[in-house]
Amino acid sequence: MAFVVLSIEPQTYTWSIIDSWTTGLVTMMAISGIAIGAAMSAAGLLDKLVYQYQSAAVSISPGLALSFLGAINFWVACGVYVFIGALQNVFNLSSSRLLLVVGIVTTMFACASAVNGQIDFLQTMLWGGNVVYLSAILGWAVVDAMQQPY
Repeated sequence: MAFVVLSIEPQTYTWSIIDSWTTGLVTMMAISGIAIGAAMSAAGLLDKLVYQYQSAAVSISPGLALSFLGAINFWVACGVYVFIGALQNVFNLSSSRLLLVVGIVTTMFACASAVNGQIDFLQTMLWGGNVVYLSAILGWAVVDAMQQPY
C-alpha cells in the first residue's frame, strides 16, 4: 500500500476503463494477491484447491464458476456467492475466507489510490478485486502444489 501511496508513475492503461492505473498498482495488487493466497493456504485456512474445482454432481464446480465470475468482476462474484449461499443455506469456508480477505485488501488499495491522488479510487475499488482475487488463487495453487498430498 505504501508503494501505491508514494509512487508517481505515468498511467499505463490509458486506452481502457482503468485509464488511471499504473504498472506499479497492478504489480502491487498481483503480489499482494499471491501473498494472500499462499499465506492462507500455508496457514491451513484454505482447503486443498483441487477440492474447490471438482464436483461429481454438476458439470462445473461452484469454485470454478466463482473464479470465472471473479475474473469478470470480483464484486459481482461476491454478490452472487452471498446470494446463492443464503438462498441454499450453504457457504464454503475457504471461499468465504478468501473473498473476505480479498475484499478488504481491495478496499485498502482503493484507499491508497485515493491518497495517491493520481489513481482513481473508484476504478481501483471496482476492478482491483479482479487482479487481487485471481492472484490469490495463483498463490493458493502454488502452495498447494508444494505441499504433500493427503
